[in-house]
Amino acid sequence: MAINNGFKPGQVESFKKRGLSELVEKWIDLVRQGQPNIRNPLIANKGKEVIPVVYSAVEGYFRSDNKKYDGEHILRLLREMKLLEDEELQEYVSKVEAFIMELNRAAKF
Repeated sequence: MAINNGFKPGQVESFKKRGLSELVEKWIDLVRQGQPNIRNPLIANKGKEVIPVVYSAVEGYFRSDNKKYDGEHILRLLREMKLLEDEELQEYVSKVEAFIMELNRAAKF
């Protein structure tokens, strides 16, 4: 599984069949870049609430055979985070938001 970035061989085959291989690679690259180091505890706490939900939704979609995914909910959460006054966080959230919009387009098929 380490070779497949934590995905089981059957899951890798599933997203290949679903045409998601490129998106999975983009997601893995985004996750590897890491989250911003937020010093303001109020903003950091909001990040600790939202970021795991986003990660879980995306990875759950990739790992799932039933292909359910609420991308609009994820975008709403990210837009709320972009309102927080932390430049590094806003830059990070913008990257994740762009990825989610791309995933939403792919998930509609």
